[in-house]
Amino acid sequence: MAKITGRLVSAGIGVESTRGTSVAPTFWVPDTTFSMQDVSTKAPDDNAFGTLADAVDADIVSQLAKGSIGGILRDTHVGAILKSLFGTVASVNHSGETTVKDHTFTVAQNCQHPSMTIVSTDSNENIRFALGMVEKFVITYELGKYVSYQVDFQAKKGATGTDTVAYTAENKFRPQDVTLKLASSVAGLTGATATKVKKLTLTIQPTLSVEYVLGSIDVDDICNIGFKTSLDVELLYQDLTWKNYDFNNTKQAVSVDIVRNDVTLGTAAHPELNFTFQPGFFEKWTKNIKTTALVDQKITFNGLYNLGSAAAQLQAVLTNTQTSY
Repeated sequence: MAKITGRLVSAGIGVESTRGTSVAPTFWVPDTTFSMQDVSTKAPDDNAFGTLADAVDADIVSQLAKGSIGGILRDTHVGAILKSLFGTVASVNHSGETTVKDHTFTVAQNCQHPSMTIVSTDSNENIRFALGMVEKFVITYELGKYVSYQVDFQAKKGATGTDTVAYTAENKFRPQDVTLKLASSVAGLTGATATKVKKLTLTIQPTLSVEYVLGSIDVDDICNIGFKTSLDVELLYQDLTWKNYDFNNTKQAVSVDIVRNDVTLGTAAHPELNFTFQPGFFEKWTKNIKTTALVDQKITFNGLYNLGSAAAQLQAVLTNTQTSY
């Protein structure tokens, strides 16, 4: 056994062909934070035996795994996470290209989105966590830093694996690659003017239900029973537009786009990840006054399901050279 630093622990992910049956990682994920741990629940025998002791025995009654991966947002492995998160992906050639794909992710309206295997490997152990489901996905777009993300998982208890680590190069996204647009409808986003903002935090949070059955302490299934989306916006306070969005209950469609125009894929395409929200509502507008700085403002956008659109409340399109997910 050897002492190690966190930099020597590798994280891998792969979308499972059969729910709950582990697979070898399709992608090895560069990370700044990674943790995936088994968690057990124990039931104490707290019956009285003529003493003041609060328990005389305990047994494990359920077990699962929880953890997260965080790091710089890159253009390839994130597609596996998005497939599990959204539930449905369609991959087609990017316009005018033969080796570049547009992967469109839409919300599957069912309770069993594709599951993942999360792998943790180091010099002491190699562990596969099957039936991994996304509990929360957050992307942070911030000045002076690479665009970053964190994804939280729940999964079955880990089992020993024999995976070989093999990282591949991916394109990173930067703050200068980010564009935010708003319009009264999704159709109006293409011609809308980009909004100048300081920081964006995009959050997608499914509601998970971890299911157990009698006769086993292991997770039987992890189901999707809800899907919530939001976008926190920070920008300078220059007029009442954003305040009015909140207090006039103005609905707006929103596009958050990141594209590496300095990187060419195929003949003329670029790495890109676009999130398009159907018209949603705003809340929690606040004005931040400091005597030593420009006044800024913050507001939260919440996605809404559009009864007139098959795209539900949110759609993502990822452009890269990955054939499929």
